[in-house]
This record gives sequence, C-alpha cells and structure tokens, in this order.
Amino acid sequence: MCLLLLYLVSFPAIFASTSVDRRSSSPFIPLSQHDTSQQSLIQTCPNTRLIFSPSQVSEFGNHSVCNTSWNENSVLQGYKATDSAPESVNIHHPWKSEPECLQNEEQLKEYCIYTSSNFRNGRGISLLTTSFTAVTISFSSGFSLHPQIYPTPTSNTYYETSLPGRGKGLISNGTFQRGDLIQSSTPVLIIDEETFDILEDEERFAFQRKAIDALPVATRDLFYGLAGHFGIDKVEDIIRTNTFGAHFEGRMHGVVVPEAARLNHDCRPNARFAFDPETLTHKVHAIRTIKPGEELTISYIDEKVPSSTRHSHIHSHWGFACTCATCSLPSSSLALSDARLHDITYLRTGLLDFSPTSTATPAMAESFIKLIETEQLWNSIAEAYMLASLRYCMWEEEGKTREYARRAVESWLVWEKKGVQNRESLEIIGRMPRGGWCWGLARLQEVGNREL
Repeated sequence: MCLLLLYLVSFPAIFASTSVDRRSSSPFIPLSQHDTSQQSLIQTCPNTRLIFSPSQVSEFGNHSVCNTSWNENSVLQGYKATDSAPESVNIHHPWKSEPECLQNEEQLKEYCIYTSSNFRNGRGISLLTTSFTAVTISFSSGFSLHPQIYPTPTSNTYYETSLPGRGKGLISNGTFQRGDLIQSSTPVLIIDEETFDILEDEERFAFQRKAIDALPVATRDLFYGLAGHFGIDKVEDIIRTNTFGAHFEGRMHGVVVPEAARLNHDCRPNARFAFDPETLTHKVHAIRTIKPGEELTISYIDEKVPSSTRHSHIHSHWGFACTCATCSLPSSSLALSDARLHDITYLRTGLLDFSPTSTATPAMAESFIKLIETEQLWNSIAEAYMLASLRYCMWEEEGKTREYARRAVESWLVWEKKGVQNRESLEIIGRMPRGGWCWGLARLQEVGNREL
C-alpha cells in the first residue's frame, strides 16, 4: 500500500528493529514480519480489511502487505501529526459548521462529521472520526499549506479511457522516468475504521452520505464518479472499493483519493504511492521508465506472493480476475514465476536475519538480486541492493560493499521522506565501508559461535 531492520540491539538506532504489534485484521497492505505501525503513516496501500478491501494474507507473517519495499520507507520513531493539541482549541475550526455526531452508548464512543469547504483552495474534505483525531488533523500543515493538485486540469501527462476488461484506466501521454511524480492529490474523505464496527448499518450509511454531500459540488461529483462492486449502500460501496489506509494518532483510517482510485492494478506495476499524514497529500511516482501509451498501474497486493494467492485475493476483494501480463503467462511459465517467488521469499527471510546464527552470505544476496530483476519487482530492487551491500560489508569485501551501496542509493525513491535517513546511512557505508557497523561482523560472529 516500508526500517533497515537489524536485530542486534547494539546497532545504531537507525537500523534498530521494532517489535511486531499489528492486528491481523488491519486494513493495511504488508511489510514483512516486522511492525509497520510506525511507517504506515508514510506508506499507504489500498485498504485491505473487509470494511474497505478485505485482508490480504502476507506470506511473511499474516500482516497487512505493502506493495513497496519497506526498507525504503523507514520511520525511525513513532510519528504524530502534532505531539499534543492545545487544551483550549476551538473544535469547530476550520470546519464550516458545528460537527454532527453519533454516539455508541455501549462503548461510550462518539464519531462526528467534520467538513471543510475551503481545504486545498476549495477542493474540500470531510472527516468521519473522533474529535481528538479531527483536532490533530486540523493542526497539521495540510490545513496551512496549499500545494496544487497535480497534474492540473490543463496538463496533458496522462488521460483516462475505457480499457477492455479493465474498466477505466489512466494512459501515459509522455515518458516518465523512475522517481518522476505522476500524481499529487488529497483525500476527499477520511473515515475512522472503527465506525464500521460500532455504528449500526442504517445510521452509518446515512452518516457517510451526509459527510459526502457536505463537500463542494465538484468534489462530491468526483466521489460519486468512482465505481463500487460490493452491492451495498452506494456511498459505502464506493468507500469500501476505493479506500487507501492510513494511521492518524495510532488509529486506522480510510482515505478516499479519487484521482489515485483511477489507477488499475497490475502484479508488476510501473508506479507506487505514498501518503503523508502531515500534509494530507497522496503521491504516486514512477518506479521504472514508463513509455507513452502505457497504462499507469499500481499493485493492490504484495507482489511477492504466488499467483494463486494473488488471484484469490484480487477476485475476493475487488471482484475481478487479474489479466496482467504476469498472470496471463502460459501455465508452465507461471509455474516458473511462482517458483522464483518462493525462492525470493526464502532468500529474503535469510538475508533479513542478522542474528548471530544467521547463515546468509553474499552469494545469497546476488541470487536474490537476480530473482528480483527477473521477476521485475522494481519496488524491491533498492532493498535487494542494500542487503547485498550489507552482506559484503559483513564479509569485509570493500569493493562490492561500495558498489551495491551506490546502486541502492541510486535506486532509492527519496520522496518517501523519512526513508532518507536510512539512505544516508548507506551513503556513509558506501564511502567508508571499514567504518560501518557491518564491517567484519560475519567473521566476528564466526569467532563468537566457535567460542560457544
């Protein structure tokens, strides 16, 4: 929908691992076996819980699966849009009217509609959430900054058209290079996940409709122009089908971004997305060169899972059969692809094990890179180069350490903000491998194991 993870607590904090603390029902796409609660504010994925888009089972521990290499989206500390809201805050600001609220008496929880018609130069936004979360969001820079939606209506970077068997899609008009911005837009709706569990159906449907109908007409039309397939209430159907996930103050929310919702799925996408909860901006960037006439795509699931898992998730959760180039391979070729994905999972698990008993080697990292390239998993290429650099560093091979550190840095998508800190650490290792925490670590581990 993302920490250079190392288990040794003596490593620099930038590489420290975090404990797993994820609900298996979380509406978020996955990041391996490790805690994604800190990074999920930055990397968002199509929401995967049943209330939005049902859960996708991660091959790395049944956590929500992210379509992006999580090492590139590191968040080193817990993030809050604001550390604390002022005690004497006017809860009605910047909302256009006093919020309308519903209360669940059994759990003593209240959820309210907050709408700003002036947000982002009249685009508008509605929230269906708690008062505390609304205050937090209202004090974010998203309400003080006013960057333009990109592309503008007069831009000609891509166009929307109907595609056989795929509904509507976006087609590139020009050439995008890796890292180029494709879209930058803001949510028109932010909705607390818990409302789907706590509020009764009819009152929830009516509440959602009020939140959308309070938006400016043009924005409301954008929302109602989105498709749904669950066959329930129209508004909730659109929400479930088109929502991305994001955390605000530790609470899972769905965000509806109409422009991004137009991007179709591909198991080997050419773009990926990230959401910044501070600026309330959702961005889509190219992850490889995209030529004129190509459809712009993202992945709704973890691209590293086998084809049977992908097909099951996509059909169950979005109601279509994937016909991307990978899924359309002849059965024998698809079986070979699945075998490579199995090897990728095996090697990745080993390479991410930095414990004293790890048996990972630089040769494993080289095999991992070749498999990633063969499968065209461009979301994961920077991670693959990084792991190779670290393994060569651990085995004191300076030339290869420098080479793969350079490749990792060049492949890093620095627009994902806090991952920049890990990128900078790799830059240091690339310049001064012998001074890195990883230098000679494998040989030290060998000595320690012999002494044991």
